[in-house]
Amino acid sequence: MTDWIAISISILSFILSLFTLYITNQKNNAQVELEIKKMIDEKKQKINKQTKDLKINNLIEEELNAYDKACALYLDRKVDKKRFKKDYYYEICEIFENKNMQNVGKLNDKNCKYNNIVEVYNEWKEEVRLCLMK
Repeated sequence: MTDWIAISISILSFILSLFTLYITNQKNNAQVELEIKKMIDEKKQKINKQTKDLKINNLIEEELNAYDKACALYLDRKVDKKRFKKDYYYEICEIFENKNMQNVGKLNDKNCKYNNIVEVYNEWKEEVRLCLMK
């Protein structure tokens, strides 16, 4: 009888530990997502404040770097992929529609240094294409 009580307590403790691990992981993901948003917002604010031609390319590169880092986290599954796509789908699509960003980032070149952005964009573009084919 005492063995069953001990086993039951052990199982409950294990289940509680798993639940605590899950909750902690969710909080950590939320924190990473907030940091990504803050980083991108800071770069956007810099671009809006700076208007000199010589500085614009550097600021665009900084913004592309921020998006590239965020996309790397997405590709490494360090953030919630559904939420990331919901939050950044249109912004990342706009990068490829913006001629200044395309030119500065050389997004269409094989030697583009923002491979993570390009990979995420191509993944999403392929998903849209497949949905349209259904």
